[in-house]
Amino acid sequence: MEWNEKLQVIIDYVENHLQRKEEVIDSEEISKIAECSFGFFQKVFSYMNGISFAEYIRSRKLTLAGYDLKSTDLKVIDISYKYGYDSPTSFTKAFEHFHGVSPRNARNPNVVLKVVPKMQILERPEYSWKLEQKAGFRLVGKSITVSCENNLHFRKIPEFWNACQRNGIFAKLVSIDTATPKGIFGLFGMYDEHLHEKEVQR
Repeated sequence: MEWNEKLQVIIDYVENHLQRKEEVIDSEEISKIAECSFGFFQKVFSYMNGISFAEYIRSRKLTLAGYDLKSTDLKVIDISYKYGYDSPTSFTKAFEHFHGVSPRNARNPNVVLKVVPKMQILERPEYSWKLEQKAGFRLVGKSITVSCENNLHFRKIPEFWNACQRNGIFAKLVSIDTATPKGIFGLFGMYDEHLHEKEVQR
């Protein structure tokens, strides 16, 4: 399968496990489908979609929980366990952070809840990705270390690229590029969703 097909299979797998507390989303199963390490998959997912894999899962769970509150008589405690939360308290905190209202107030007909729809990668033709095995090679570039806290990296990395354009680093990298094929690339290393993300230019 091509990368987009693998990613769609993973999205479908996630969707089928969102409401099953006893069947957790298995990182090993995702790694098997993606044919790469789970850590690398998370990096590519975040880069492609502008949201971390864990945050996408949380957003989908809380979207569906909102549907349940609006369309069923299920108790908040039952909904919290349905979507894998250990307690109604932790669910309420996450729900309020995501939707801006408490689960109790979400049932008010005048309250509009936030919706994050299921991703449909194969319907997005602008993406064309594949994984390739490459022989070892030397990288030359500029690096920074960026925190992922509060999605700070989504702002800092573009700022970094813009600064490289202004201060001449980008032009210098282009001038010394002897690779085949030629090009400037953004690489991520030492990625940890809860710690930091490193951006390297070649």
